[in-house]
Amino acid sequence: MLAESGIRGRATLDLVFDSRGEVDENRSRFSGGHKLLRGLLVGAVREGLVAWYLNDAANLRIEQYRGQHFRAEFDLNAAVYPVRSVRNLAPNSYEFLRKRRSANCVAPGLGGSPMMDLACVALSAYGAIRRETSADYRSRLQGLRDHLEELDRRGLQGFGELLDARRG
Repeated sequence: MLAESGIRGRATLDLVFDSRGEVDENRSRFSGGHKLLRGLLVGAVREGLVAWYLNDAANLRIEQYRGQHFRAEFDLNAAVYPVRSVRNLAPNSYEFLRKRRSANCVAPGLGGSPMMDLACVALSAYGAIRRETSADYRSRLQGLRDHLEELDRRGLQGFGELLDARRG
């Protein structure tokens, strides 16, 4: 829905674990030029961390995560090539990069020359018409916007309490 609505940009997370091996909410940061993309990354990270802690708790050793730093980037843009990578930046510091191309209806054709993807054009037109004519779609999009704005506002604050509530 975000890509269909013309949302483009990059969101970055710097996730820091403290000396106890727990998420350091005060030092962990989200950044990026668009609050909805930051909110999308916040939601994914919060859900992913809760699932990770709850499902892998028996396999986790606190000393493995003491002082660790992880950087994750999510890029939604028509001009990028899809990328997924993991790099070790320094001792105890890692980067996860994911770039995703939003709808782009020009693809390489025979001989490498650009060619219009007519199925993509038809789906894009359908999406544009639906956005403009469907009250249900606009309502769902506004609900998504509100939810992502709230996640962007909260960031990782309160994550420890959320985790404790899910554990108990």
